[in-house]
Amino acid sequence: MANILRLAPLDIATCLRDVGASLVSSRPPAAGVDVTYCLDSTCSVRPDQVAPLVRMAWELIANALSHAHPARVRGRLAIVCRPGPRGEVVIEVADDGVGLPEGFDAANDGGAGLRRVRTLGQRLGATLSFHSTGLGLTARIVVPTGRAARTANFNRQRNEDGRWRRQHEESL
Repeated sequence: MANILRLAPLDIATCLRDVGASLVSSRPPAAGVDVTYCLDSTCSVRPDQVAPLVRMAWELIANALSHAHPARVRGRLAIVCRPGPRGEVVIEVADDGVGLPEGFDAANDGGAGLRRVRTLGQRLGATLSFHSTGLGLTARIVVPTGRAARTANFNRQRNEDGRWRRQHEESL
């Protein structure tokens, strides 16, 4: 049996703070935003989950900064990371802007950034949801950690294997 290197879980909350600070500081001063961080330091993910989650958060934060306030009024942004009830990690990006356009289907609509978020979420076995009102938008990522994450990753790899897919389709 091969030896498997097991790396310790990493704190995703620090990464989220860095991403938020980087994106906010890159904006022109006239486009002000007040950022609130509510980041639980116990939010740890496997090392292979960090890069996709950071990229997903980057896209969601950038979208909030770009689209929440089309009139460029001062707005609020909250970046949240907390443990879920079953050991998963919950990441939320919430703004007080205009929300999603009427009829917008978050599962299918959107540009390259939102498509990237959906693709990365699927690869992680994460759940992505949006709650939009006239008072803002909250994007939520719920990502399994530990054994549940490994199972989701195994199933994704198995589904991407053309041979398994053909066998599965023939059995239907």
